[in-house]
Amino acid sequence: DYWRITDITLSYSLRDLDVGMKIKDLKFYGTLFNVYQFQKSSVPDASLVDARVYDYGNGYPLGRRFILGMNVSF
Repeated sequence: DYWRITDITLSYSLRDLDVGMKIKDLKFYGTLFNVYQFQKSSVPDASLVDARVYDYGNGYPLGRRFILGMNVSF
């Protein structure tokens, strides 16, 4: 048994900015993938274990990825 947090996205929007460049919308965002896995077993990735308790993984856990970005609308 395991429980996994796969994706988290946070964003912040600024609208109707008066900065001389006529920006209508400015949005900052960040996403984190493969955040955390809660498990009782000692295998690196519990999602790769089948019903017969055979581990199909390669011995490495899933890597975390970060994405940061900004959207600008004029």
